[in-house]
Amino acid sequence: MKTAEERLPKDHFIRVHRSYIVSVGKIDTLQDGGIMINGKFIPVADAYRKALNTRMNVF
Repeated sequence: MKTAEERLPKDHFIRVHRSYIVSVGKIDTLQDGGIMINGKFIPVADAYRKALNTRMNVF
């Protein structure tokens, strides 16, 4: 995953879990403990939550 994360453009993608890298533009909603993309729940790990909130301008 680390190699894939390094190859993807950082302005379009963000890692939200050790098993998930998502396109920022595809995020529909932020929810408690995760995000929704096309009706699917993707968990957000505590280790990545702060970076996601900063990226999405959520405080």
